[in-house]
Amino acid sequence: MTKQSNTESNNTQIGVRYCDFCNGDVKPEKVKMTYQRQGRSHVFHDVDAEVCQSCGEEYYHAQTLDRLDEQLSPKITKGQDTHCAVNLCS
Repeated sequence: MTKQSNTESNNTQIGVRYCDFCNGDVKPEKVKMTYQRQGRSHVFHDVDAEVCQSCGEEYYHAQTLDRLDEQLSPKITKGQDTHCAVNLCS
C-alpha cells in the first residue's frame, strides 16, 4: 500500500501513468484494503485506488486514507473490529 499525495511523486491519484516499482500501467479500481491497528484487523471494501496492472501495487489518494482513519478512530477507541464497505474519494 502506498500513500500518495500530488507532490510526492510524478504520479497523482487521477491519471497515474505508471507504477513507481515496475513501470507497469496503473488504472483506477475499487479494492479491498485491510488495516492492522493495535492488534485488530479493519477491512474496507470498494476503496478507490490506482492499481498497477503488472505487479498489483496499490496507490491511494491521501484524502482517501484520511477518511479511512476518521472512520477507524472511534472503533479503535471502543476496541471493535471493522468490516465495512466504503465509497470515498474518487
